[in-house]
Amino acid sequence: MHGNLTSASAAFLAQVRGKTLLHLAAWEGVAGTVSALAALGACVHRADRHGAQPLPFAVCRGREGAVRALLAAGAAADARTTKGDSPLHVAAQHGQATI
Repeated sequence: MHGNLTSASAAFLAQVRGKTLLHLAAWEGVAGTVSALAALGACVHRADRHGAQPLPFAVCRGREGAVRALLAAGAAADARTTKGDSPLHVAAQHGQATI
């Protein structure tokens, strides 16, 4: 997927139902794509139309590789969801003890 992206397209990612490609890659746990999108300029802090950042998406699905890639790219480990939950809270709520 990321082989065809340019830095310009990564900087202005089209949203799919309010989610960026980075959100979708985090949700699916595609760590290589998460890293590539971040390297091309995708913002790891960008919230979707509901205020959700990519990190909680990866956390709630137990996508450890994507979580590591987001953190390596500068995602804030202490960022809060719109409900005020930290990534640790999100992991606990979704039974993701390994995250």
